[in-house]
Amino acid sequence: MAILINGSPSKPFKMERGLRQGDPLSPFLFVLVMEVLHKMIGEAVRNRRISPLLHWTNNMCSLLGCKEAKLPVRYLGIPLGANPRLVKTWKPIIDKVEEKLSLWKAKVLNKAGKLVLIKSVLNSLPVYYLSLYKMPKAVAEKLISLQRRFLWSKEEDRNGIALVKWEVV
Repeated sequence: MAILINGSPSKPFKMERGLRQGDPLSPFLFVLVMEVLHKMIGEAVRNRRISPLLHWTNNMCSLLGCKEAKLPVRYLGIPLGANPRLVKTWKPIIDKVEEKLSLWKAKVLNKAGKLVLIKSVLNSLPVYYLSLYKMPKAVAEKLISLQRRFLWSKEEDRNGIALVKWEVV
């Protein structure tokens, strides 16, 4: 058997072990090898022996003309590599809710209109983040607090009187 190396056939060699293409064991063996490779790379990272690989990534970045980024990185609007248990990871969502509320406070809305905006717009803002991360309790409480203040208050900086339980709303 011979293999192609840079487009040229190698010297023939005798096959001792292997699997034919399409063999049902091939995917299983691939997974086994990848698990071992994953453990080896993880151990190398823990022992700080991964610097040649990092040097290689720098070379590849310059060769491909792309920039190297440090975690967390925003990808499709989600901070990848960020700790989702921290409130600061959820700050963009809180800011979006506050921005929407500041725009709506200028409008004259009755309770029904406010309730429709809360249920249809405000409750849908964190859905994309929630597809990846579990929301911390502090963030959920902050968002609910902003929604309650918007629904029940008549003035911007004052809390209003709740007419029914929030669970009923």
